[in-house]
Amino acid sequence: MADLDEDFTASSDEDFIASSNEDFKAASDEESNKIDRVTRKRTMEDTGPETSSKLSRSKSPTESKRKQARLPTTMAALTSMKRQVESLLRGSHYDQNVSLRVITAALRLQEDYISKKSKKKGHTLPPPEVQNTVCHLLGVSPENYTDIVSQFLKDGSIYFSGAGGDGRGGCMDQKETRIPRTKNVTIAIREFVRTERKNRKRVTARQVLDFLAREDILHIPVDQRTGLYEKNELRVALRNVLRFLKGQGYRRGRQNNIAPDPSLIVKRHEYLYRLFENEALSKEERLRNVYVGESYIHGHYKRSNDSLKDPSNNLDVKFGKPKQKGWQYHFAAAIQGPNPLVDNPSIVSEMAGLVPGTVWAFCPHQKQSHQGDYHKDFNGENFVAWWKNQLLPNLHQPSLVHMDNEAYHKVYGDHVPKWSTMRKQECMEFLHSKGIKLESEYSAVVLKVLVKDWILANEKFECVRLAEEQGHKVLFTPPYHSDLQPIELTWAWIRGKFGTQHSVGTTLALVHERLLHEFEMLEESGHGAIQGMINKCVRIAKTFYDDIPEEELAEEALEDEEEDDYDDYEAGYDEGVS
Repeated sequence: MADLDEDFTASSDEDFIASSNEDFKAASDEESNKIDRVTRKRTMEDTGPETSSKLSRSKSPTESKRKQARLPTTMAALTSMKRQVESLLRGSHYDQNVSLRVITAALRLQEDYISKKSKKKGHTLPPPEVQNTVCHLLGVSPENYTDIVSQFLKDGSIYFSGAGGDGRGGCMDQKETRIPRTKNVTIAIREFVRTERKNRKRVTARQVLDFLAREDILHIPVDQRTGLYEKNELRVALRNVLRFLKGQGYRRGRQNNIAPDPSLIVKRHEYLYRLFENEALSKEERLRNVYVGESYIHGHYKRSNDSLKDPSNNLDVKFGKPKQKGWQYHFAAAIQGPNPLVDNPSIVSEMAGLVPGTVWAFCPHQKQSHQGDYHKDFNGENFVAWWKNQLLPNLHQPSLVHMDNEAYHKVYGDHVPKWSTMRKQECMEFLHSKGIKLESEYSAVVLKVLVKDWILANEKFECVRLAEEQGHKVLFTPPYHSDLQPIELTWAWIRGKFGTQHSVGTTLALVHERLLHEFEMLEESGHGAIQGMINKCVRIAKTFYDDIPEEELAEEALEDEEEDDYDDYEAGYDEGVS
């Protein structure tokens, strides 16, 4: 299967699924050079302290990359930094250097527009928003932009402010506005908007206007005849509210950057810490990464959207509805990374690839293709059986097994009672056997909660227990992070290859045969492809890992800023806010 050595170019999971005929490459030339340098460094460190001292003076690519300045990658950190810069910029004077840069930016934008217009004669181009673009990028107000550019175009002189200048680059004096720019008003509007959104209510500028009117913050004349706001006064007041909300950063639309559950962030951080803690170990102590997953495919799944069609062929017209998706075929398998004990793997067992003997494919609707479970589907019982009989016997060295948080992954062994079905007396006997004294008469509900809490704190999941008995460790990927699981990319690759073989005569027997064939081809010649999938997920994990300190600093900065606002508000300080 020669096309498995093509480059892995998918930029996202969707792109990858859409182009799953394209395959992967273990690493680019640049990444290979980095791996070689790190390998040489580890080899030289083992030779003696003298060589290690020389290496300590040289900077590795990873260390030099960490010291590079990076822009914020989260909206919270970006907003905090932007506010800091804007506060420093406000009220500063314009010198010759700043004015010339404003003029240069305006002239270059106009130059680009004229150049495009000359190349597209006969076509109408929208006029360039030179002023808006320059003001947005350089942080210049429209008034100062007009002064700078108009003075230069008028007589060629350069505008500057300050001592001996024509003006100031901003005014530090607080102007009287219809809606007071005070902390009291800012916090009141903030609490109103948050409460309305929490109650799933629609909140727009009009609702804020009504709130300000009820609180006597905004006064709007009322028509004595109708009892309603005067029409023109209402329009003016609404414009004031819109201007205030825009200045405070409020925007309309769906809230896409909703703060995640803190427990999910904790799980993600724990996963990243354990992942890179293993990567930081010496090659003798490092565990081999193994990725476990399950998926399914429909019997009539096909990829024909990219098929050629002859517009002159009347027989190519589709009659009736297409076939239904068909029965599902379920499958499970495991892939593994390269052997950490070997710097340059050369034999199949040392390379990244499919773990031999772990493929399990069955159709839940066919008894003969299943392994005896009456549910005909994945559950705790048949998954533990696959784990015990197919996965663990084929792991020939200590491994770090990654898998998601499916319920059937987290089941307990037969020695652990099911607290949901226990009777009251059974709960009491279980707690007494664990040395827990019950000082008063508890209800059955309370006793079940106590049993559950003890089991969660002291018992291990059956898969974890079985793996640790053989020297392995289990690492659960954080919820909603399939982008950290390379086996998800493996399933997309399998579906892509499978879908191109569909035809009218495809039967369930052919589905099973083709599915196993694709797994066989992946096991034989898919080492480079799987290495590319793992590399992609590791890069994503590294990005999350590097952003942890920045996320913490941004969160602390926002919390401190909001706490200061509320402290001043409670203390009675009502200073103006910009």
